[in-house]
Amino acid sequence: MSTFKNTKIIYHEGLGSYTLDLRHSEFIIGDTTVGGEGFQLILPRVSGGTGKFKLIEGTVITIEDPDGNINGLGPLLRTNPNDTTASVGVRINGQNAVNGYRNLKTPYTSYTLIYDGNNIWSLSQGTAQGDTGSQGSQGPIGPQGTVGSQGAQGPTGLQGSTGTQGRQGPTGAQGNQGPTGTGVQGAQGAAGSAVALNYAVHQASQLTTNTIGATIISKSFVATGNPIQIIVSGDANPLSAGVWGQLQLYRDSTAIGNVVQYESSAGNENVPYALNFIDVPSPGTYTYSMKVNNMAGGNTQFGESTGAIMTLVELGGALGPQGNQGRQGPTGPQGSTGAQGSTGAQGNQGPTGLQGSTGAQGNQGPTGFQGSTGAQGNQGPTGIQGSIGAQGRQGPSGIDGIAGATGAQGATGASGTNGSNGPQGNQGPSGPQGNQGPTGTGAQGSTGPQGNQGPTGTGAQGSTGPQGNQGPTGTGAQGSTGPQGRQGPTGPQGTNGSDASISAGHLQLIFGYDGGYWSKEAMYVDENQGFIFANGFFQNSSRTLKTNIENYTESALDLLNSVNIVSFNYKDNLESTHIGFIAEDTPAELSTKDQNAMDTNSTVGILIKAVQELQAEIKRLRDLYERN
Repeated sequence: MSTFKNTKIIYHEGLGSYTLDLRHSEFIIGDTTVGGEGFQLILPRVSGGTGKFKLIEGTVITIEDPDGNINGLGPLLRTNPNDTTASVGVRINGQNAVNGYRNLKTPYTSYTLIYDGNNIWSLSQGTAQGDTGSQGSQGPIGPQGTVGSQGAQGPTGLQGSTGTQGRQGPTGAQGNQGPTGTGVQGAQGAAGSAVALNYAVHQASQLTTNTIGATIISKSFVATGNPIQIIVSGDANPLSAGVWGQLQLYRDSTAIGNVVQYESSAGNENVPYALNFIDVPSPGTYTYSMKVNNMAGGNTQFGESTGAIMTLVELGGALGPQGNQGRQGPTGPQGSTGAQGSTGAQGNQGPTGLQGSTGAQGNQGPTGFQGSTGAQGNQGPTGIQGSIGAQGRQGPSGIDGIAGATGAQGATGASGTNGSNGPQGNQGPSGPQGNQGPTGTGAQGSTGPQGNQGPTGTGAQGSTGPQGNQGPTGTGAQGSTGPQGRQGPTGPQGTNGSDASISAGHLQLIFGYDGGYWSKEAMYVDENQGFIFANGFFQNSSRTLKTNIENYTESALDLLNSVNIVSFNYKDNLESTHIGFIAEDTPAELSTKDQNAMDTNSTVGILIKAVQELQAEIKRLRDLYERN
């Protein structure tokens, strides 16, 4: 860990929180209380403030735990109490931090907190490089061993003693970087291994019951912080006429998702059901289940043939291998480098150890040819990714085909010659940084005999030779799509709804007015917000209503990966932020004919097809592993 003069060690001192002071840029977790989940680290104020130190865009704060004091879920990052007004929404990695943000949970590591402006913070694990701070004191140098004899060089004159080094001035502001110079990018190496998918599939036994609160199926699951998709499907078989019931998903004892109702007009009428919900729990172990919330009329047999099946998939864990990278277009010329600012103050240097005697140095021989570049080592594992921001939930990425072999990289062009070293002039005071001038291409002079070292020259560096052509891209074959399962029997038709009235070109549901809501029983419309509330929405899906029925054979995973998920506000309601799609930018399979609205039922079908494709690929990989 680097040592800085602006380091602050945080001890709890009997308090439950500490405000990150802008007079320091590096904070160290000083004890296990500060590193525990009951302690809060308060962010600097992003608006207002009267002190000398104010938050600016690009500010970097490092939080380190060199002694392993972080424990449990780690300390909580929280918005400054002065930034909790409605006009100030402070976010960390896209998540509103007014109720806290928790991701400092790995001991013996460091975290980097960067202020991006506009009330936005970015948190990542590991230390990001920022401006170089002042150098601390140098420790004493140990004695140097004697140097072995070298070829005969003329004797070197005695060197005078080194004077005391002056204090280094502060580092000047860096100028804008010009555009990057040209050069064709070589072929990309092979992708790393895919991360294992965290999932579970459970088949329950057949169950007959008339008990409210009965558990039909349950499964324990270990979550790591990503969204979890829960799918439970099966059939309910009322054993007598008039039997009905309601089904609900649960995380432990908490109800999640919508209530789904079944009922029959005669005995032994099978009613298929499929409950689907995406949950976003904190890391931990949970029991997911489906229970009977309400029922009447007699017994229901859950699973006339087999019991219910539950699939749990943690989204964001599994990624297929990365395909080969295409060729990069030519890069524009690099802009000129601005003048370098003055150097910051250097710390005091420790005493130098005794130096052994130097043997006589011989004449320097010509420089040998540069050896060929060795093979590149294997790429190290990817670092831990920060927590996912507030973006809408996207389906998991599909399994790509096996990547083709990377083409051989073209030979490296010959390096240009360097310009000769000119004499160094006296250094003037540092001015403001200007634009970088074009790179020179002077020829390199021959090597003269080595004498006393002169001042450093300022000759321009020669141009870089062209890069070889990129090899051809490999073509891996994509796995085949598994067959589609059989369609379940058609459920009974629901009762007729209430009459609707047409007014000013819009369909209105009129159930009686109740102080701001149109309502009847469990359904109501908030006309001020434009919301409709109900216990469930069902789409007609009987085979008798459909034609041109065909199996969908396209890749659902490829379709989902092409969708851009955005956050947005409706123009007539700027208070509520939504996560979803832009219909005009979304594939036609997920939107209406005019691409001005989303077809949520088709979207559910595509999601189920994507889960089937993932399940088929998991089975293929499992079979391949067992054969090997």
